[in-house]
Amino acid sequence: MHESGPGNLTDIQHLQDFFKSVIEREAALAHALDDQRKRHAFIEYLDFLEVYSAAVIGGLFIGVAKELVRDKRIDSIITLERAPDWHEVIVDSVTSVITYKYLREFMEKHRKILRSRRSSFAK
Repeated sequence: MHESGPGNLTDIQHLQDFFKSVIEREAALAHALDDQRKRHAFIEYLDFLEVYSAAVIGGLFIGVAKELVRDKRIDSIITLERAPDWHEVIVDSVTSVITYKYLREFMEKHRKILRSRRSSFAK
């Protein structure tokens, strides 16, 4: 997501957009008033994670922006793993082999970091 090189205004804007979207998705989930709205907000959150997993894998972020987006994605994955109430919703939301393809690829690519962070969270 860069036009003329690392650190340009476009990179910063995309990074700000990413974190603004994270906050919006997490807030929608936290403030959903009923189970149906919570489920909808959660699926939107998973879709958001999928899109940004694809962006990281596709090289659309570089440098520090890539690192920050990657780290937030990793923290989000660990948070989801530690929320068993949502696991059934995740399974039920898979409709084909390509559902969450990039999220799974991201997790595979970063499995060593995920393993290390899981250990840190457990302490």
